[in-house]
Amino acid sequence: HRGWMVLRGDHPTLHPSLRSVPELHDIAELGIFEHVFAGRGWDANLSADASPQRVRGARVTASVFPALGVAPALGRWFEPDEDRPGGPSVVVISHALWKNALGGESSVIGARLLLENEPWTVIGVMPPRFLLWGSDFWLPARLDPGAADRADRWLAVQGVLAPDVSLEQANAALALLARRWAAEHQSLHPEYRELTLEASSLLDAVLRDVRPALWALLAASALLMIAAAANLGGVLLATLSDRQRELAVRRALGATRATLVRQLLAEVLVPSFIAGLLGYFLAVGLLRWMVGLIPFGYIPAETIVSANGWGLAAAITLALAGGLAIASLGASGLGRWSERSGADLRLRSGTGSLSRSRLIGGLVVVQVSVAVAVASSGAHVVESVRRQHAASIAFSADDTMTARLHLPRHRYQQRHERVALYQRIREESSRATRISHAALAGSLPMGGGAARAVIVPGATPELAAALREVRIQVSVGDYLEALGVPLLAGRFPDERDREGGQAVVAVSEELARRLGGPEAALGRRVAIEGWGDEEPREVVGIVADHLHEELGGTPRPALFVPLAQASTAPASLVIIARGEGGPARLLDAARAAVAGVDTDLPLSETRTLGQLVREAAGGRRLASAVLGLFTALAAGLAFLGVFGLVSHGVAQRTRELGVRLALGAHPSHLFAEVLGRALALAVAGAGAGLALAWTGGRLLQHLVVGLDASEPALVAVVAFAALLLCAAAALAPALRAASVSPVEALRSE
Repeated sequence: HRGWMVLRGDHPTLHPSLRSVPELHDIAELGIFEHVFAGRGWDANLSADASPQRVRGARVTASVFPALGVAPALGRWFEPDEDRPGGPSVVVISHALWKNALGGESSVIGARLLLENEPWTVIGVMPPRFLLWGSDFWLPARLDPGAADRADRWLAVQGVLAPDVSLEQANAALALLARRWAAEHQSLHPEYRELTLEASSLLDAVLRDVRPALWALLAASALLMIAAAANLGGVLLATLSDRQRELAVRRALGATRATLVRQLLAEVLVPSFIAGLLGYFLAVGLLRWMVGLIPFGYIPAETIVSANGWGLAAAITLALAGGLAIASLGASGLGRWSERSGADLRLRSGTGSLSRSRLIGGLVVVQVSVAVAVASSGAHVVESVRRQHAASIAFSADDTMTARLHLPRHRYQQRHERVALYQRIREESSRATRISHAALAGSLPMGGGAARAVIVPGATPELAAALREVRIQVSVGDYLEALGVPLLAGRFPDERDREGGQAVVAVSEELARRLGGPEAALGRRVAIEGWGDEEPREVVGIVADHLHEELGGTPRPALFVPLAQASTAPASLVIIARGEGGPARLLDAARAAVAGVDTDLPLSETRTLGQLVREAAGGRRLASAVLGLFTALAAGLAFLGVFGLVSHGVAQRTRELGVRLALGAHPSHLFAEVLGRALALAVAGAGAGLALAWTGGRLLQHLVVGLDASEPALVAVVAFAALLLCAAAALAPALRAASVSPVEALRSE
C-alpha cells in the first residue's frame, strides 16, 4: 500500500514502536490518516486433534481490513461491533493454519478453535501470503479507551495517509501532538517531556536495519561493474591496436570515420546487450541462492524477493551504458590511429603506441585494485565471523536440543504450581535413556533475557554502577552442565539448592571480574534488586562467559539462580536436552517427557544450539557468502585482464623479442622482463586496492560487530595473493616470450 505508514517514537527508555490505547485514540483524531489500525502479538497454545501446538497470533483492531483492502479467501473479517469489550469470541485464521492444522476444509467457517483452552469461532480464512505481523490467526483487540492507562503501551500503531496529506504534513502534526501530550500530561507522565513522534513509510521501516548492508552490496556491485568495464576496455583497445592496418586500408579506400565508428559501436553494443541478458539470468539463479542464506526474521515473513522486469531493464541498461562508454573511448582515437597508420602502411606491429600501452596497463591496474579491495573486505568479514563464533561458543552446540515450553494463560498461575511442574518435567526428561543432561531455563545464549541490578553489601559507588544491569538466568536442573559451560571455580548450583535452604548463585566470568576477581567473588554475598531477598545469596561457582546479546558481542555479566530459590517462576521456559541419537530423537524424548506430565503442553521453537549459533550469525554468513562470490568474480576479471594484457604485449613485440634472441639475449632475461611488468602492475593495483579497502573497511565496521579493517596479517595475505594471481596470469605469456623463434618472428612479419 503506497500510503502505509509506521509510527515510531523516540525516547531514551520507551519502546519506539508501542503506544497506549489513549495515545492511539489521539493519533486517530488528528485526521491525517485515512485509516489507523493497531495490534500486538498474542501467541497461543492451540489444542488440535493430533497434538497441541504453539501458533503465532495477534490481537488487531477491526480497522485493519479496510486499511489493507485484502479480502478473506473464505468467510469475512470481523466487524467493528465484534471489536469491542465483551464482544463475541471470533477469530480469522491464516491460509497456512487452515491447510496444515484444520485440513483445508471449506466447512471450517463456523468451526470452533481451542486457543488457550478457550473456544473461538472461525469466521474467515485469509489468502496465502497474508501474514500480517507474522501471525497465523487474528483476534479482535477489544480496546476500551475509557478504561486504559496512558502508561500501558502495548500496541504497534500503523496507518494509511489521507489522500491530501503528505508525509511532511503528517510528521508536523505528530510533532505538535507530542508537544501537546507533554503540556497536558507531563505531571502524571513525565516521559512525555522527551518523547517525539514520527511516521515513516512501510518500505523505510522494513529497510531501516538492512539499508546500510544494501548500500555496501551496491558499492561492491559497482566495483565489479568498473572491473568488468576495464576488462572490456582493455580488450577493445588491444583489438583496435591489432587492426590498425585494416583501418588504414579502409580509410584509404574511402571509408569515413563515421562508418568506422558505427561498425565499432555495433561490435561492442551487440555483445554488451547479450552480456546484459546473460548477466540478468545468472543473477536470477544467484538471487535464489542468496535468499536461501537470509536468516529467519531478517526481513518480514511475507516478503518475496525475486527478479522482475525492472531488474532486466537495469541489467541491459547498465551493460549498454558500459559498452557505450568503452566504444566511445575507442572511437575517440579511431581517426587518429587510422590516419597515422595510413601515412605509413609499412608500419610494423612491433612499434605499438606507448600511450596506448599505458592506458591498457592502467585498466589492468583498475581490475587488480578492485579485486584486492573486494577480497580484503571479504577476508576481514570472514575473519570477524570466525573470531566471533569462536569467542561466543563456550558451550556444547552439536549434541544439544532446545525447545520452548509455554504454559497456558489460565493454568499454572501460582508460583509453586509452576515450580512443581517444571521440576516434574525435568525429572521425566532425566529418565529418558537418550538424554544425559536435562534442564529448563529462562532463555538461551544469545536469546536475550531479563536484567536487574545486583546489590552487594558495602559496595562502593563504582561497584554499584558496574552491577546496575546483570542478566538473571533462572533454571531447573543442571542447566550449565547441559550446555557444557566450563566451570572455572567452585561448583554448579544443583538439586541440593532447594527452597528454604541457603540461597546460592553462580556468576559469570565477567561478573566475577567486576566483583574483584575469582578469589574475591567466590563466597561473596549478593542480592537481586526487586526480588525481596531477605538475606543475600552466596556465590558458590564461577562459570565461563556464554550469554551474549549477539554473536561476538561483549559478554554480559550474568547471575545463575536455581528456580526453586527464585522469587518468581516465569510462564515460559526453554527445555535443554543433551545426549546421543541426534536432534530428532532428543526432541522425541523431550516431547514424551512433557506429555508424561501434561498432554496439553506443546513444544515450539525446536532447534539445536548449533542452529541457534547459525541463526545468530546469519547476517554475517550472508555477507561472507556474497563477498566471497564477488571476490571470486573480481579475481577472475583481474586474472583475465593481466593475461590479456601480457599476451597482447608479447604478440605485439614478437619481432622485437625474436631479434633480441638472435642477437644473444638470454631467454631468462626476456621471461623476467615480461613477468616483471605484470608484477609491477600488480603492485600498483594492490596498493590502490588496499587503500580502497581501508576506506571501505571504515564503513564495514558499522555493519559488522568486531570487524577490524586494518589487521596487518590479513592485509599481507591479500596483497601476496594478488601478486601470486598476477604472476600466474603472466606465466604462460612470459614463457612464450622466452621461447620465441627468431625465424618464426621474422616470417610472421
